[in-house]
Amino acid sequence: MAWDRVLKICTLCRIPCSKKGNFDRHFTKYHHPSNPAECVVSGCGCRFKSTQALNLHMTKDHQLPDAHAILEDGQVQIWAERVKLQHNNDQIGMYVGKSKSYHAFRAANSRDNEDSQCVIVDFESEGLCQGDHRSARKLFLVERDGREEGETDEQHKMRFKLKVWAHKVYARQHFLNPVYSNYRSQYKLSTEQKEMIHDAIQKSDLKDQYSKMPQRSLIYREWRKSAVGRIAREKTAGFKPLAKWEDDDDDNDDKQPLRAILVELGKTHSRLAIREQLDKLSQEEKNRGAVGLGEVALKRVGNNSCEDDNFMHTKRKSGGDSSASFN
Repeated sequence: MAWDRVLKICTLCRIPCSKKGNFDRHFTKYHHPSNPAECVVSGCGCRFKSTQALNLHMTKDHQLPDAHAILEDGQVQIWAERVKLQHNNDQIGMYVGKSKSYHAFRAANSRDNEDSQCVIVDFESEGLCQGDHRSARKLFLVERDGREEGETDEQHKMRFKLKVWAHKVYARQHFLNPVYSNYRSQYKLSTEQKEMIHDAIQKSDLKDQYSKMPQRSLIYREWRKSAVGRIAREKTAGFKPLAKWEDDDDDNDDKQPLRAILVELGKTHSRLAIREQLDKLSQEEKNRGAVGLGEVALKRVGNNSCEDDNFMHTKRKSGGDSSASFN
């Protein structure tokens, strides 16, 4: 508790509280550790029971733009948040993102939509991990440079995108256990830009995760096989069904990928014949749900003993194009 009996104020935010009962109600409403929505303004310390109350506090008390505010044209925010395990809330890594939103917590929440192509969706897909949006913090802004002589609108926009990506990738590399990103850029950062990124991370609330040396990315399909990943799968699978792939697909390295199987079959069977058979097998998979599609396809379609008369009849009708490829 943080009530000054002499000055009769809350020592956390300096709000007057004439009586202990008044302070207790104030502490429960604005500072209690169980309140999930934390103010991101450095030194504030207020916490709220809802994001609506937090938004009102930030606009009224800190004179910040409202929760849905967007940055000015030619500006992009680079932000970061902690990635934690679902079953015990332990941190496993850091995610770095980019956004046009003014607030980092808004940027973090907005990427949770169903159409998101963000790679952190892999970490959240099986219910093992979650992005801790309460930890989301703005690192720095990237601003568009002036147009170069003879540069078209599209070229100017692309140069800005590459600049943003370069800043995002460099920032990500200097966090401990950074979540893998599929962003790449040929934009060359200057020494001053790199120093700015290092400085921004070290001044943020995420400075405990800063690394001076570049770090290797955390890739989900590798992490889920680690000791921590396996424990998370054991703890989580009971109440959260696996969403993207079955455990056996990753743990059995002897299984041949479906793409490789299709390419091999394309050398001896027609595209139409294989497609028709795979449609049948796909329907069987929905009903059975136990055997891998690629394994069944290799057994049923690639068997040269011609046990499936219907399939061979289809192949002869289709002309048997042996040059089919699957891209």
